[in-house]
Amino acid sequence: SKTNSLNLFHDEIYTCFHCGESGDVFGFVSKIEKISFSETVQKMAKASGIYTLEELKQKNIFRFWDRFLILCEHYHIAADSVLREYSSELTKEYLLGLKYSKEEPDTAPLENIMQMKYGISKEFWNAAPEHIMEYLTVERNHNE
Repeated sequence: SKTNSLNLFHDEIYTCFHCGESGDVFGFVSKIEKISFSETVQKMAKASGIYTLEELKQKNIFRFWDRFLILCEHYHIAADSVLREYSSELTKEYLLGLKYSKEEPDTAPLENIMQMKYGISKEFWNAAPEHIMEYLTVERNHNE
C-alpha cells in the first residue's frame, strides 16, 4: 500500500487499515519480524532488560513482587484492587519493572503505600525469603 494505512494507538494497540490486522505490541513485532510469539517475547525481554517468566522460574528468583503477592494473600488483600486504587501513582511501566526488571527497581512508592494503608514495615521487605512467613505470623499475632 502506498497510503498511510497503519494506526498505532496510545494504549499499545495497532490497526492496519490495508489488511485489517490488529493487535498488541507483541503481535505487531511478531508480524513485522515474521517470528513466533515465543521468539517475540524473548526478543522484547532481551531488548528491554527484563526477565521472561521462564527465566524467573529457572533462576528461582524471589523478588519484591513475590513478597507483595504473598503479603496480599496473607492479609486477604486483593493485589489488583491496591494497584487500581493507586493507578495514578503506580504507572504501568513502574509495575512491569517491579515484576520483571533485571535491575533492582525502585520499590519505595509501593512500599510507602503498603506502609500507610496496611502498616507493613520495612522489615518485611528486607526479610530473608525463608523468614517471610515467620515474619507475617509474628506480625499477625502481635496485632491480635
